[in-house]
Amino acid sequence: MNLKSFLSIPLAICLLCSSTFTAAATSDITNPETEAEIRAYLESSPSATTTNEYDILKEQQADARAVLDSPTVSEEEVEEAEESLAFDPVKHFYDLQDKGEAYLEEQGYPADQIEAIMEFDGSEDAIYRASASLTADLLILNRDKHSDGKRMLEAKYIFSWSGIPSMRSTDSVALAASNFFYTDSSGASVVYYAADSGSERLTEHPTVKKLPKCESRAAGIDLSMQKISNRTYYHPVSGYVSAEFNSLDFRQTNIGGTYAHAIFKVSASPSASLTLGTSGTGASVSVRFDLSGDFKEMGFEDLVVDIP
Repeated sequence: MNLKSFLSIPLAICLLCSSTFTAAATSDITNPETEAEIRAYLESSPSATTTNEYDILKEQQADARAVLDSPTVSEEEVEEAEESLAFDPVKHFYDLQDKGEAYLEEQGYPADQIEAIMEFDGSEDAIYRASASLTADLLILNRDKHSDGKRMLEAKYIFSWSGIPSMRSTDSVALAASNFFYTDSSGASVVYYAADSGSERLTEHPTVKKLPKCESRAAGIDLSMQKISNRTYYHPVSGYVSAEFNSLDFRQTNIGGTYAHAIFKVSASPSASLTLGTSGTGASVSVRFDLSGDFKEMGFEDLVVDIP
């Protein structure tokens, strides 16, 4: 049994629990671009979702225990499961606590996370308070029908971290459509970074790429959780990914955006490993990403877009 297959978690984009947007709503949608605008938008958006990093660690470690309980796993699968279980969040936060408040301030931890770490008592509630959370939302910026009958839309997925995550490898942010195709070379991205030590800021623009295993219906970026510039380490604070999708045959499509957080250090491109599938027909079509066991979904949003 392959560990990655065993740990695969489908990211379902469910049409029945989505909101339908029409072209008439364009003027009501804002377009946050800067770090401050993204944070303000997410704080006020009723559709934004927030996920604590500890929740996905618990999911990962539950999967790892199931692997170890299986009689048919390979030695490699056992090693990967044991690696997952080796991370102890209680020890992690006590170690940070021992380093002191001044050290945490120097490393760029925000005030509320520092307070939670310095008051850490080993309980599960304390782990939640000390762990960083990700808040995310999905926007439809534009939708139109051209004279040749082609319908197009531009989707944007925005995200923001509340603090410094415990696990910092390479994550992935992606957008996908059930009935529309990704428009080649379209899209943009911004990731705002803060220095681990000091007040320096860094802005990166990861390349938005068509995802090779997603039938030309998805695009995304690889997001480094630790950047080094001029001997300074940086962590991501917020950002966005946008992409354009089009269709000559359909007027309605399901659009989904996801943030895939890496549990372990990964060497390959996370976005290149994402696969895509659809189910249903007509108005019940849904689209989904499948993540390997090394990644867990943190921020997932979906919408249904109708272009008459």
